[in-house]
Amino acid sequence: MKKFTFILCLVLCSQLQSQSKAGKKADRIEKANLEYASTKGLINSGTFLFIADRAIPMGGGRVSLVTIFNQIKFVDGVADIVLPYFGTVWGGGGYNHQPGIKFEGVVENYSIDYEDQKRKVQIKFDLKSGTETHNVVLTIRRRGYTSAHVKSSGRSSITYDGYLNPLPETQ
Repeated sequence: MKKFTFILCLVLCSQLQSQSKAGKKADRIEKANLEYASTKGLINSGTFLFIADRAIPMGGGRVSLVTIFNQIKFVDGVADIVLPYFGTVWGGGGYNHQPGIKFEGVVENYSIDYEDQKRKVQIKFDLKSGTETHNVVLTIRRRGYTSAHVKSSGRSSITYDGYLNPLPETQ
């Protein structure tokens, strides 16, 4: 009888544990879906701010941007972009050459692609800064973690990693 009670207790404990694992998994999925919905809502509003924590130049190591001002800000279709640049520049630059990537205005070829299964959003756009053309791809994950990949006509590619946030309230 003791053996039977012990086995019965083991079976019940294992079932309770498996139910709690299934419940935890369902909770994680629900939380992930809510985070993704929040991120999609922020992007659909057309008003958001990307601030990079680090830059990863092509062929180089990571560069911390914690103390360097940088942003990709969208407000009602108008972009304000200020990104430092680390990498190779072709063509010598010239008098009007910017050391970083700076742009203010309406971007070209703006598109948003949603991958709901992977909880990922891609925003693609092009911009012209002086004599250069930049192709930018923002890959945004469910919690707002964002990777911005910039390909330029006169510079080597660079990637910026950071977070997408709502614009701070101005007082």
